[in-house]
Amino acid sequence: MKHYSGIWLWELSKIRRDYLDALKQVQCKRVYLKVLDDATPGIFWGWQCTPDIVNTFEAYGIEVWGWGYIFDRRSSTDTSGILDAVRRAIGCGIKGFVFDVEEEVKNQATHSQLREILTRAKAIVPLGCLGYTSFGAPEFHKDVPYNMLNELCDLQFPQIYFEKFTFGAGNPSPAENESEIQICLQQHRDMRLNKPILPLWGSESDSNYPATANALQKYLAQYPGSSIWRSPNAGERGEAWNCTYNHAVDIQDSIQQPQPQVRLYQPAPIPLLFARELQLGDQGEDVYILICTLMGLGFLRKDDQVTDLFNVNVDEAVRWAQRHFGIDDDGIVGPITKSSLENALRRARGEIVPSPLPGGFNPTKFADFCELQLRSHIPWTPEIKFVQPFVKVLGRQRWPWCGATVYWLINEFLYKPNGKTMPLKDSGMEATFALVEAFQKLFQRQGWYQDNRAGYVPPPGSIVMFDWNQININEPDRDYEDHIGVFLRMNGDLFVCAEGNTDQQVVSRGRTAIKERKRHLIQGFGVIPEGWSPL
Repeated sequence: MKHYSGIWLWELSKIRRDYLDALKQVQCKRVYLKVLDDATPGIFWGWQCTPDIVNTFEAYGIEVWGWGYIFDRRSSTDTSGILDAVRRAIGCGIKGFVFDVEEEVKNQATHSQLREILTRAKAIVPLGCLGYTSFGAPEFHKDVPYNMLNELCDLQFPQIYFEKFTFGAGNPSPAENESEIQICLQQHRDMRLNKPILPLWGSESDSNYPATANALQKYLAQYPGSSIWRSPNAGERGEAWNCTYNHAVDIQDSIQQPQPQVRLYQPAPIPLLFARELQLGDQGEDVYILICTLMGLGFLRKDDQVTDLFNVNVDEAVRWAQRHFGIDDDGIVGPITKSSLENALRRARGEIVPSPLPGGFNPTKFADFCELQLRSHIPWTPEIKFVQPFVKVLGRQRWPWCGATVYWLINEFLYKPNGKTMPLKDSGMEATFALVEAFQKLFQRQGWYQDNRAGYVPPPGSIVMFDWNQININEPDRDYEDHIGVFLRMNGDLFVCAEGNTDQQVVSRGRTAIKERKRHLIQGFGVIPEGWSPL
């Protein structure tokens, strides 16, 4: 693969407005664009990483790689949010990705999460195009897990900012700069950091001994594929625009992409026929069985064609399943996860019918109960069991019955086993729980209501309320909600829900179903606390 010299970009809105023409003028064929930071709400920088922006760079003959700072002033981070941001950036068209890790990862508490992020990101980023950037002189920062970074990344982008270095023996000078660069590179060799190196040269406005354009140009030519940190903001000092970038290096990729075998989907056998632990990167017949299992249970979208490769999509499906089962979501399919999947298959095939038991609320078992009750596409009739508690109030004619269905589920699962009956309406409300708004008022009064917000995923078994007219989740709640169901799990970015009175385009009076819903249609959630029981 050919790696071009390039410029690192931090905030597009702050650099010169004609940056595309300027990049073309200096013969730049690659930029490194910031696309995420875990200190930023939402993590993904969607305002400067869009398909249109990336396509515009490419129209100028410029390849876009993404970069992002993680563990930004923190010792733990949002792994799923970071990986989602990387995936979204790849979806916008970036060709590679570089993680920026610095002082924070000297803390050993970050290392297990960093390993997980890098391992899973490797399955998202194009082959051979995952890199890291950190301190240029690694022996002075030995608490950074360089061996892990070298193991899991394809490329190294050391920050060899000689204009700021002071560890050399002499005063700043061309000879001293050269000496410090060689020390940095030798330290990488001494520490056996053997992945290809594409250095960063610094040119920043706060340097006491700023690098000259001539010095930077010399090293861009001497180390093809190297780059400059960074494009100066408008009005700032910096030499990035005064160099040319017509240098490139070919790096042969020694990694072989696994070639998945594709077969037709078949229902998974019980017991599941695999003995080893399965995790990201595995391949084989047992992985094929696992994928069929996840598809059959709705954790992966069902497809006629099934591979035998445990990729990042399978990894995420396994983690969703583990969260659904209430076990550690480590992405590894060991004995506990395997047993949970087998039991879920038995329930889905009617071999196990979970009976509600007295005691406190169990959200995972409630989700299983709701899915079992509603998955069979039961159409409305005057005798349908879900509406019977409300017949005396609303009559036997057909009326919207999604709220009545949720009431029936809660009453059967939580109230009846404890010798109670759920009231048909909340105190102070004229409307019964056949009206979705009555549920929302109940949850708000109890302190159980969670407004829909970016990135939030409720526990399985939460009650989900929909507003079909809602365009985005930041709109105020202007009117009554339109529909209600029970949240089961996620399928990618879709919410899988058990619902009554749905599919009216198929059955005019509605039926029960398991549906996948987009986030922007959801007004909020009612999260019944685990262990709660009616008095």
